[in-house]
Amino acid sequence: MTLDTGHHRGRPRSLTVDAVVDAATTIVENQGSAALTIRRCAQTLGVAPNAIYTYFRNKDALLDAVADRLLSAIELPAEPTGDDALTDWLIDLGTALRIGLLAQPAATTLLSTRAQQANSSWELGERILRHMAHRGITDDDAVRALYLFIVYVVGSVMLESAEWPTSDPVPAIETRITSRRQIVDALSPEEFPITRRQGKLIANWISDEQFVWGLRRIITATIRTEH
Repeated sequence: MTLDTGHHRGRPRSLTVDAVVDAATTIVENQGSAALTIRRCAQTLGVAPNAIYTYFRNKDALLDAVADRLLSAIELPAEPTGDDALTDWLIDLGTALRIGLLAQPAATTLLSTRAQQANSSWELGERILRHMAHRGITDDDAVRALYLFIVYVVGSVMLESAEWPTSDPVPAIETRITSRRQIVDALSPEEFPITRRQGKLIANWISDEQFVWGLRRIITATIRTEH
């Protein structure tokens, strides 16, 4: 993986790119991306700020590396093997991304603004497009379908994360569903009769079942896998 780190000569022998990204990632995970500065990263590592600039020309370059690291850390499913496996693979892939991002809210926030700078996101997109092309899906249809896939997965995660705006991992699904149901049940049945009647289903919008239900319909509606 190639990072545009703004590398120069004269780097300290005791410091590595991985060590800098490790420190920056820890700061982002614990305090959010706004807390990351070159000076703070240097303090964490016990070096002068100039040592960080040896590897990264500015904070943006360092944030790009952190975004790449966080996305790369998500465990993804094995490649599809059969002609009929693309839909199931995309669903497994979307589910894995959702689980991985919900487990690290800082990644969701960072990737929502820096995904285009993360090589890992482009590599993943190319993998998806390659599998679609292999199954006879046109490039135009594949690119449009990929966009919908990204919007659905990332949008779902951001909405779920917004309900618990902390740096901690999102709570268990049962806890979140119960909280949502309490909010719906507090609505006036006179003003929101349908919403109140469908309170259970609305509370389950954030469930794994609902996520897969929506993702499957997006995939089957936007691409054809019967080639």
